[in-house]
Amino acid sequence: MRAKLDDYFSVVFEPELIEEILKVGTLKQIKEGELMIDVGDDLTHVPLLLSGAIKIIREDKNGDEIVLYYLERGDSCAISFANCVHNRKSIFRGIAEKDSEVLIGSKMKE
Repeated sequence: MRAKLDDYFSVVFEPELIEEILKVGTLKQIKEGELMIDVGDDLTHVPLLLSGAIKIIREDKNGDEIVLYYLERGDSCAISFANCVHNRKSIFRGIAEKDSEVLIGSKMKE
């Protein structure tokens, strides 16, 4: 896990932050088609995608899905970060497009 973090995130994270992520982060396997997060879920973590792909979707007022973007190896979800910091529930759905490996960082303490 350290090698993947160093490889994908060392250009944006300081070594001390990577160490902290390794201490408190949880590795999660998400199979193709599984939800990473759904509309209305409490946002308590920020995902760091180590492998795979996650489709981020929002529903319009008619219930139709609108694809916002895809997370790929080395990405994190900006919406998750913003909503987690502000203690908001999810307004989007994240579905694995293929088997994915996600490092879940705990919510920041106040």
